[in-house]
Amino acid sequence: MRETLEKQFDTYIKKTIKNTIINYKKYETRKMHREVSFEALSNDADISVPFSFSLKENLEDYFENEKLYTVVSKLTAEQKEILELKILYNYNSKEIAQQLNKSDSRVRHIYADTIKKINNQMKE
Repeated sequence: MRETLEKQFDTYIKKTIKNTIINYKKYETRKMHREVSFEALSNDADISVPFSFSLKENLEDYFENEKLYTVVSKLTAEQKEILELKILYNYNSKEIAQQLNKSDSRVRHIYADTIKKINNQMKE
């Protein structure tokens, strides 16, 4: 009985290790295919960027897409501030919550609702 259990456990461990290695290789392959080298792109490539990288005064000024600009300009000041801190300054929700004196969950909720609102209005 003990030998059978040891054999089953040994088989289980070997399969687990094998599957972990296979999953890691798949992950690395997907990661490699997602990465794009800017050097590989030709200088003539027409890459459309939805926002500019120069410093602006207002969040809306970053968007060159007219519809997106209109949608963002209609957001509340709180929504704009959270978007700005999250997207432009790469703050996480805890850092934003501390800065705005709100709870972390509230910031995440406002951000999620704002993104949904933008997506819905862009689809119209």
